[in-house]
Amino acid sequence: MFFSMNELSRNWNVFPSTILHVGAHEAEELEQYERLQCKRIYWVEAQPSKVNALKQRLNPNLHEVIEAAVWDQDGIELELIVASNSESTSLLEFNTHKVKYPKIGESDRFKIETKKLESIIKVDAKPDFINLDIQGVELRALKGYEKHLSNVKWIYTEVNKNELYTGCAMVSEIDMYLTEFGFIRACTRWWKNDGWGDALYIRAGEIDTFSLLQRLRQSKEQVFWELKNYLRMALRR
Repeated sequence: MFFSMNELSRNWNVFPSTILHVGAHEAEELEQYERLQCKRIYWVEAQPSKVNALKQRLNPNLHEVIEAAVWDQDGIELELIVASNSESTSLLEFNTHKVKYPKIGESDRFKIETKKLESIIKVDAKPDFINLDIQGVELRALKGYEKHLSNVKWIYTEVNKNELYTGCAMVSEIDMYLTEFGFIRACTRWWKNDGWGDALYIRAGEIDTFSLLQRLRQSKEQVFWELKNYLRMALRR
């Protein structure tokens, strides 16, 4: 996550009670989430080996781990393309990703049936914070949960402005879709010039409560991020 949960809480009043994290991988955000003292965390992951490891590791009193390849339709047979670093694993083929990250290749692929989030998340779960990290299929995941987006206050998602994966949604498409449900893209951070980053969408009514101090912090930390990103690009050259 390019924004820590601490930063989101401090600057954007993100204090979720229930978290839905899609693209769990190895639950790298675990400590950040647990510090928030929320009542329930749902982890969704498509790679069976990662799911098994998470189920052994996480306390079921707080966490629920669900094995699923998320899409906007149930029962579509697709291939899960497992990347050599496992983090870049996707239901979509590599596109410019191959150029940007030539050292990351494909280590395996296997057929898998898709699931909509509304089919695997209990109706009474009502997550108010959603984190999407599923390599280009974030918009499809949202469309598969749109009946329940009215319960959500914050959506944190990976976004793209280049086609890293073939057919991945562009950030402008996610903007347009979430606007229909009352969300505004409040902040975005891009990784170097690689065409992808992270964005936080907030339900419009939540934004009006921000204090001047919060806005100053937001600006300061965003400038700091941009300076670090510039240095990363300069060093890469």
